[in-house]
Amino acid sequence: MPYRYETLERVVRGYQATGVPLVGTDGRVFTAEPFVDAGIGLYYLVPWIARTLHVSVDAALRIWSVSAVAAAGVLGLAGSLLLFRSAHARLAAALGMGAVLALCLRFGEGYLAGGVAVVATVPIFLHLHRTGRPAALPAFLFAAGVIVGVADEVRSLIGTPVLLFVLLVLALDAATPRGRRLLCAGALLLGTALPRVYAHRLEGERDDFVRAAAAGRLPAERGDAMWHPAYIGLGYLPNRHGITYADESAIAKVRSVDPRAPYLSPRYTSILRGEVFRIAREDPGLVARTVAAKGLRILLFLALFANVGLLAALAGPRNWRLEVPFAAATALAAVPGVVGLPVLHYVVGALAFAALYGAVSVEARFAAPVPVPATPRPSARPRPA
Repeated sequence: MPYRYETLERVVRGYQATGVPLVGTDGRVFTAEPFVDAGIGLYYLVPWIARTLHVSVDAALRIWSVSAVAAAGVLGLAGSLLLFRSAHARLAAALGMGAVLALCLRFGEGYLAGGVAVVATVPIFLHLHRTGRPAALPAFLFAAGVIVGVADEVRSLIGTPVLLFVLLVLALDAATPRGRRLLCAGALLLGTALPRVYAHRLEGERDDFVRAAAAGRLPAERGDAMWHPAYIGLGYLPNRHGITYADESAIAKVRSVDPRAPYLSPRYTSILRGEVFRIAREDPGLVARTVAAKGLRILLFLALFANVGLLAALAGPRNWRLEVPFAAATALAAVPGVVGLPVLHYVVGALAFAALYGAVSVEARFAAPVPVPATPRPSARPRPA
């Protein structure tokens, strides 16, 4: 989006001028950035790359995208080779994850974080969970939590489906002692919290610098940004309310009610929330048709990425302790497409889960069972003469 690129340029200039992350400048006024996006991840990482390597914003964005996708590819491939024993499943995983990472590279910026988080963590987690390594699993889940936390800082809640998937797998695992499962869940949650704590510290340092600057401006209070895409998302289908899927549609609606409401301010989001609920009450048919149309398109995307894995799931054995986490995490990752627009870059995390589900289903259908060594029977005692 233009505002994201313009904000990154201001932050790069501010970082180069002050050495303080997240401080932006237009050459005259120091501002506390970002103003709009929920997470600070992109506004911290890209300026850091630009300042450290002495490159432009465009080059820093490319370096960020390529580095994140390459790292996820290495981790995902290693995890798939460890997790899957069948050549069919390994091929399905490689093709599916390769397609997801190609999309991540194509979309770049913050959109890649959902797919990267899934590919980088889920295969290795499933391998360690299956093999039951008590020391390695908590350590990896701590690292996976950091990846999820960074992804959430890059784009709000985009890594959370991974968190849900892991916690459900642990919760439904009846074979592992409860204490070990709690240790694993705690390691994951601790790792997830660290990026947020670090981001909070950076925001505090940014605000302190801007307050002390002779020409400084702190960001205005923000409302819940989800109501903006929820409102324009109702414009996916033709409707009598005049809503279209464009930012200008929501901005025009707010201005018709309160021309002085700043963009994404609490007043702005409150107006849109009221409009969404009003339309839901007065025109529930539009809401139902819109959700159904978006959901159908997303299901087609998911079927494409799961491909033969869907047939394998129907033909082969199914483990409900994995089916439930995959279904829940995929549904959560698809929410941005249902609320906003059902396009690939909004649901790339769901596509990654679909690709891995397909590979897991192929593995269950074609993998040869692991031979279990027979326990030798105790030799019979010789009978006394």
